[in-house]
Amino acid sequence: MGAAVELGNGTAIVFGTSGFAGQITKMDFSGISREAVDVSHLGSAAAGAGQFGGRDFKPGKLIDPGELVLTVHFDADTRPLSMEPAETITITFPLDDGESTASIWAGSGFCTDVSGPSVENDAKMEQTITLKLTGDWTITAAT
Repeated sequence: MGAAVELGNGTAIVFGTSGFAGQITKMDFSGISREAVDVSHLGSAAAGAGQFGGRDFKPGKLIDPGELVLTVHFDADTRPLSMEPAETITITFPLDDGESTASIWAGSGFCTDVSGPSVENDAKMEQTITLKLTGDWTITAAT
């Protein structure tokens, strides 16, 4: 049997300072990345016949936690996240079958972009909010 499939319904996000509480319909994580540091030098050998490559790389020590893009219902009466300082962001994922506590990701982030609203006939109005995640993020596993 494969890994458990989890549904996103019930995922919650809390902003520690701004208290932003938009109705979020979608969260997209850009992914976690780190630099590949080129450690090649003048004495590095070129790739031989039938080979490719030759450059040597070492993984960087600092990890970029990425970005989080939120799609939210637009509410003209709600102050959107804006260019405020970084704040604590806590994401609580829904309980899966057999769990008594949920998985939680917590760390710091700040808004880098607010796009929208997107407005069209007979359709819900939405906007997107891009958050740059920064520093160390903690994952608390579900139990």
